[in-house]
Amino acid sequence: MDTRDEVVWVRAFPRRALVRIWWLLLSGSFVVGTADLLFGGEPTRLPDTGRMNPLAIVVPSLAGAFGVVLAGTVLAAVRRPYVAADAEALRLRPGIGRTLVLPWQRVAELTLVPIRRRALLLVRCAEAGPDTAPGGARPHWWDQGVLRDARQLRSVEPLNDYDVAIYLDDFVGVPYDLLESLEPYAPDHVLLIDKLD
Repeated sequence: MDTRDEVVWVRAFPRRALVRIWWLLLSGSFVVGTADLLFGGEPTRLPDTGRMNPLAIVVPSLAGAFGVVLAGTVLAAVRRPYVAADAEALRLRPGIGRTLVLPWQRVAELTLVPIRRRALLLVRCAEAGPDTAPGGARPHWWDQGVLRDARQLRSVEPLNDYDVAIYLDDFVGVPYDLLESLEPYAPDHVLLIDKLD
């Protein structure tokens, strides 16, 4: 595909993800270190019964749990949100999961809303019908993590009509300009709404 015929939003430096990694490393080191001081000398087997000592697995269990959480956080810093558009479709990845390819005929609305001093792009998909294009990804539960978080934080106006969301502070640029960059590619039936003011 000719990249001149598409727009790809430039991703911002992953400051939030790196701060999360730093705090996770700091808190994990403290918790695992404290557990090692308390339980590190525990024997694997109880001396009187020969059974396994449950206290001996406290440190490895905590280290494993922090390792899993750290791996997910590092993955979020590496596999970052993505938005691109061309004449055929809107492509976006709201988190570390899959990249959704939404044909423009399946997109009904793109709306900017504020959520706790962060701008959010909401996407409402059109219902499948005889006039909509077949194919394209339909957002599922695992694609809607950002939307679920936003629904919990937004009390002024419910966000139940939308199918997927993405935070705009993960990208370089002013939210209005980012939305405006999609306008040349969006067909006339797609509503572009700015509710940030």
